[in-house]
Amino acid sequence: MLPPELLSMVCTYLEPRDLLALAETSRSQHVALSDIRKMLLRCPYFSLEHSDWSSWQALADNYNSHKEAVAFTHIQMDDHYNKPLPDDFIALQGDMQRKSRYWWNYCDRGIYDQTSSSFVDLRTDSGTDTYMSKEEARSFFFGNVRSDDDYIHYQHTTDTATVLARRGKEVVLQIKYRGEEDYHEFLISSSSSYLHSYELQQIDNVAFVYRCDSDEENEGTYCVAPGRGLVPVEDGGGSTSPPYGWLHYNGCLYKGIYNEKRDLQIVSAHYQDNTKRPMGGYEICHDERHPRYGIAYSAGGLFPLFVVDLKRHLITAVHLDKDHLPVIGISNGRMGVWKYTHDYLDQQCCEQDKPGVQKVMDEIFEELELCIEAMNEVGDGDFDPVWF
Repeated sequence: MLPPELLSMVCTYLEPRDLLALAETSRSQHVALSDIRKMLLRCPYFSLEHSDWSSWQALADNYNSHKEAVAFTHIQMDDHYNKPLPDDFIALQGDMQRKSRYWWNYCDRGIYDQTSSSFVDLRTDSGTDTYMSKEEARSFFFGNVRSDDDYIHYQHTTDTATVLARRGKEVVLQIKYRGEEDYHEFLISSSSSYLHSYELQQIDNVAFVYRCDSDEENEGTYCVAPGRGLVPVEDGGGSTSPPYGWLHYNGCLYKGIYNEKRDLQIVSAHYQDNTKRPMGGYEICHDERHPRYGIAYSAGGLFPLFVVDLKRHLITAVHLDKDHLPVIGISNGRMGVWKYTHDYLDQQCCEQDKPGVQKVMDEIFEELELCIEAMNEVGDGDFDPVWF
């Protein structure tokens, strides 16, 4: 058997399914990996990328399945108006769903137009930036999971494509992992009745599936990790809620909810409070490149409304307005938002000879105004810029 220090180092390169297999190779390995094994059997969605820890043993040592609810604090994010992006700026881009769905996004140098594979540079230092085209972002999903079934939901990340579909009298989950020839299929329900409801959320290579039959007797959320079957996800006291708005970090599963004031709250999945209900007003996801951060978007997922720091337990509102396009990201270790007027971005596009990007800016501001109008309608004219 390897020395503990070397075993821990080797384990950092292994996926959860490989760790579980390694623990079964001998009695000594079983004992050495006992804490990691127990943690992964209970919570197969854990990953080092979604933690502050550099090893699985450190994550297991700090894992507590009975943690009290963690309080997230609302703070004011630093606002910068018509100012160049700092040289160390790191854009928060959301997940692969957003990258494949829309024609623009933030990049580390500014705002990227996927249709022309170009960007308006908002930094003063010299450099280039690369960002996958919309076709590249969509190619893995549509090139690997093919189904003639009736899709209910489909999602994908960089390495995993997932379909929840009705097929005959059944509802099935189909998953395809990059590098594997065949997809994996799981039976979710033996009834494909349209009276039953389903939700699907993909976080990295783990699929979370919620199902609720019409009589509500068969309600529950399950997760599927590579090499594992359907594993029930306990949502506190035997209750459950749809997995949209779920995040996980440092071994904790969180869900997004809103209270009567419609403020975003991030709470433990085991947290119960009858004054709040599961979040239904936002699209929320991890930032794929930096999963420490979660982003809640407006309906349709076009504009960011909140940024969540899962490490420091902080929530900050972006505060949309129709005159400024927000660019969210990290600089000097702090969340910030850089807001730009249409005129400022037009000038930058002209100086950089980017007519294609300039046209996209016109479309973005049109969508931004429509988004603000929709917010006003939801608020019956009493506009709360934090909520939609």
